[in-house]
Amino acid sequence: MSALLGAGFVGGGFMATVHSRASRSARARLVGVTSSSPERSRKAAAELGIERGFGSLDELLADDSIDVVHVCTPNAQHA
Repeated sequence: MSALLGAGFVGGGFMATVHSRASRSARARLVGVTSSSPERSRKAAAELGIERGFGSLDELLADDSIDVVHVCTPNAQHA
């Protein structure tokens, strides 16, 4: 595979930290994250070294450069 897979993250807390490290180790491109608010998304992106904090889940899912999405919210919120 010549191009890096683009990773997106839903949730910006502890599990996003774990998943972003794993993605980075797998040589993925950390494209974006969305959290409970646009401000928290931007903060999580800055803290985790992710390119962009999205304002909503819909914005993250609409980004064509994201190939895989990590669901990093609490288990009860996965659905």
